[in-house]
Amino acid sequence: RALGPAAYGNFSFATNVFLQFSAFLDMGTSTCLATTLSKNPHDDASVALYLRFSLVVLALCLGAGCLALIPTVGDALLPGVPAFMAPAAAFWAYLTWAGRTTRGVNDALGLTVGGEALRTIVSLLSALALAGLFLADVLSIPVLFLHQYVFLGAAAVGFALLARRAKP
Repeated sequence: RALGPAAYGNFSFATNVFLQFSAFLDMGTSTCLATTLSKNPHDDASVALYLRFSLVVLALCLGAGCLALIPTVGDALLPGVPAFMAPAAAFWAYLTWAGRTTRGVNDALGLTVGGEALRTIVSLLSALALAGLFLADVLSIPVLFLHQYVFLGAAAVGFALLARRAKP
């Protein structure tokens, strides 16, 4: 409500486009990683390879987001959406993908309870922060992206730390 239907619609459209792009780049590899780790939790080589792959996904997402800053490309990719939202939405999609992937790793390692507890805490803190931003009347699209980066990033890092700590 604070952002208005047009601004929130642009946010939703842009993030969904890049979320679909990150899912395309994933090509099921996150499921393969989870399956591999559930069979062999000590497979550090697969984790190291996947960390490199995740950097490629980040580069491709941000590259596509920056390409959308070119007016003709941006108009074709995200018609009617302000250009500044493309790189922001691309990074948002990467963080969302990274969180889902690390959460899947936690599930594969048998850390579902700890991961869900972490997700619940991060979601609760995120909701409280969002309510605070709304009540303080400072909520805007850039502030919403920043809020999302903080909490999506916190979840992804938390899931990664949980998985790392569980490894002997």
